[in-house]
Amino acid sequence: MISIHPEYADAIFRGDKKVEFRKSNIPRHIEHVVLYETSPERKITGYFSVKDIIEATPVDLWRRFSEVSGTTEEFFFKYYDLHNTGLGLLVDQVDILQNPMSLDQAAAGSKPPQSFTYVDSHLWKTLKKRKKMSSFVSQ
Repeated sequence: MISIHPEYADAIFRGDKKVEFRKSNIPRHIEHVVLYETSPERKITGYFSVKDIIEATPVDLWRRFSEVSGTTEEFFFKYYDLHNTGLGLLVDQVDILQNPMSLDQAAAGSKPPQSFTYVDSHLWKTLKKRKKMSSFVSQ
Protein backbone atom coordinates (compact mmCIF):
# COMPACT_ATOMS: atom_id res chain seq x y z
CA MET A 1 0.00 0.00 0.00
CA ILE A 2 1.18 3.50 -0.82
CA SER A 3 -0.11 6.93 0.14
CA ILE A 4 -1.16 9.00 -2.85
CA HIS A 5 -2.81 12.40 -3.30
CA PRO A 6 -6.44 12.15 -4.49
CA GLU A 7 -5.77 13.94 -7.79
CA TYR A 8 -3.16 11.35 -8.76
CA ALA A 9 -5.34 8.43 -7.70
CA ASP A 10 -8.16 9.90 -9.81
CA ALA A 11 -5.78 10.20 -12.77
CA ILE A 12 -4.86 6.51 -12.39
CA PHE A 13 -8.55 5.55 -12.17
CA ARG A 14 -9.33 7.58 -15.34
CA GLY A 15 -6.39 6.02 -17.20
CA ASP A 16 -4.56 9.35 -17.62
CA LYS A 17 -1.71 8.36 -15.29
CA LYS A 18 -0.16 5.10 -16.45
CA VAL A 19 2.96 5.16 -14.32
CA GLU A 20 3.38 5.86 -10.62
CA PHE A 21 6.73 7.37 -9.73
CA ARG A 22 8.48 6.52 -6.52
CA LYS A 23 11.90 6.92 -5.03
CA SER A 24 13.96 3.73 -4.84
CA ASN A 25 12.35 2.25 -1.73
CA ILE A 26 9.65 -0.01 -3.25
CA PRO A 27 10.44 -3.74 -3.46
CA ARG A 28 10.82 -4.93 -7.06
CA HIS A 29 8.75 -8.11 -6.56
CA ILE A 30 5.37 -6.48 -5.89
CA GLU A 31 2.47 -7.42 -8.15
CA HIS A 32 -0.22 -5.02 -6.89
CA VAL A 33 -0.31 -1.55 -5.37
CA VAL A 34 -3.13 -0.60 -3.01
CA LEU A 35 -3.92 3.12 -3.08
CA TYR A 36 -4.50 4.95 0.18
CA GLU A 37 -5.68 8.45 -0.70
CA THR A 38 -4.46 11.22 1.56
CA SER A 39 -6.62 14.12 2.81
CA PRO A 40 -9.38 14.91 2.35
CA GLU A 41 -10.35 11.30 1.38
CA ARG A 42 -8.17 9.39 3.85
CA LYS A 43 -9.38 6.03 2.56
CA ILE A 44 -8.27 3.05 0.52
CA THR A 45 -10.01 3.68 -2.81
CA GLY A 46 -8.56 1.11 -5.20
CA TYR A 47 -5.55 -0.79 -6.42
CA PHE A 48 -3.69 -1.65 -9.60
CA SER A 49 -1.60 -4.51 -10.88
CA VAL A 50 1.99 -3.72 -11.74
CA LYS A 51 2.97 -4.46 -15.34
CA ASP A 52 6.65 -3.70 -14.74
CA ILE A 53 8.95 -1.66 -12.51
CA ILE A 54 11.52 0.48 -14.27
CA GLU A 55 14.52 1.84 -12.38
CA ALA A 56 16.25 4.74 -14.11
CA THR A 57 17.50 8.26 -13.65
CA PRO A 58 14.80 10.90 -13.23
CA VAL A 59 15.78 12.36 -16.62
CA ASP A 60 15.28 8.98 -18.31
CA LEU A 61 12.00 8.31 -16.48
CA TRP A 62 10.66 11.69 -17.61
CA ARG A 63 11.84 11.14 -21.18
CA ARG A 64 10.14 7.74 -21.36
CA PHE A 65 6.93 8.44 -19.43
CA SER A 66 6.17 12.17 -19.42
CA GLU A 67 3.15 11.69 -21.72
CA VAL A 68 1.51 9.27 -19.27
CA SER A 69 2.92 10.73 -16.04
CA GLY A 70 -0.18 12.57 -14.86
CA THR A 71 2.04 15.35 -13.52
CA THR A 72 3.99 18.40 -14.60
CA GLU A 73 7.68 18.43 -15.42
CA GLU A 74 8.31 20.98 -12.66
CA PHE A 75 6.61 18.84 -9.99
CA PHE A 76 8.31 15.68 -11.25
CA PHE A 77 11.83 17.07 -11.00
CA LYS A 78 11.13 18.73 -7.65
CA TYR A 79 9.99 15.32 -6.35
CA TYR A 80 13.28 13.72 -7.46
CA ASP A 81 15.49 16.61 -6.33
CA LEU A 82 18.82 15.24 -5.06
CA HIS A 83 17.99 11.67 -6.18
CA ASN A 84 20.04 9.95 -8.87
CA THR A 85 17.54 7.15 -9.50
CA GLY A 86 13.83 6.56 -9.28
CA LEU A 87 11.21 3.95 -10.01
CA GLY A 88 8.35 3.92 -12.46
CA LEU A 89 5.62 1.45 -11.53
CA LEU A 90 3.79 0.72 -14.79
CA VAL A 91 0.05 0.50 -14.21
CA ASP A 92 -1.81 -2.45 -15.73
CA GLN A 93 -5.26 -3.45 -14.46
CA VAL A 94 -6.93 -0.81 -12.28
CA ASP A 95 -9.63 -1.71 -9.76
CA ILE A 96 -11.76 0.93 -8.03
CA LEU A 97 -13.46 0.06 -4.76
CA GLN A 98 -17.22 0.29 -4.59
CA ASN A 99 -17.00 1.16 -0.90
CA PRO A 100 -13.72 2.89 -0.03
CA MET A 101 -12.27 1.70 3.26
CA SER A 102 -10.78 3.70 6.11
CA LEU A 103 -7.53 2.48 7.61
CA ASP A 104 -9.34 1.69 10.85
CA GLN A 105 -11.68 -0.59 8.91
CA ALA A 106 -8.63 -2.28 7.39
CA ALA A 107 -6.90 -2.79 10.75
CA ALA A 108 -7.58 -0.94 13.99
CA GLY A 109 -4.93 1.64 14.74
CA SER A 110 -3.43 1.59 11.23
CA LYS A 111 -1.49 4.63 10.11
CA PRO A 112 -0.97 5.88 6.53
CA PRO A 113 2.15 4.41 4.95
CA GLN A 114 5.12 6.79 4.83
CA SER A 115 6.51 5.19 1.69
CA PHE A 116 4.82 1.78 1.46
CA THR A 117 3.55 -1.02 3.62
CA TYR A 118 2.64 -4.61 2.88
CA VAL A 119 -1.03 -5.61 2.93
CA ASP A 120 -1.95 -8.85 4.69
CA SER A 121 -3.90 -11.57 2.88
CA HIS A 122 -7.13 -10.94 4.81
CA LEU A 123 -7.22 -7.26 3.81
CA TRP A 124 -6.29 -8.15 0.22
CA LYS A 125 -9.24 -10.57 -0.03
CA THR A 126 -11.57 -7.94 1.45
CA LEU A 127 -10.42 -5.32 -1.06
CA LYS A 128 -10.92 -7.66 -4.01
CA LYS A 129 -14.52 -8.25 -2.91
CA ARG A 130 -15.16 -4.48 -2.82
CA LYS A 131 -14.09 -3.68 -6.36
CA LYS A 132 -16.76 -2.12 -8.54
CA MET A 133 -14.93 -1.52 -11.77
CA SER A 134 -11.83 -2.81 -13.51
CA SER A 135 -10.02 -1.44 -16.51
CA PHE A 136 -6.75 -2.18 -18.25
CA VAL A 137 -4.34 0.62 -18.94
CA SER A 138 -2.13 0.09 -21.96
CA GLN A 139 1.28 1.68 -22.45
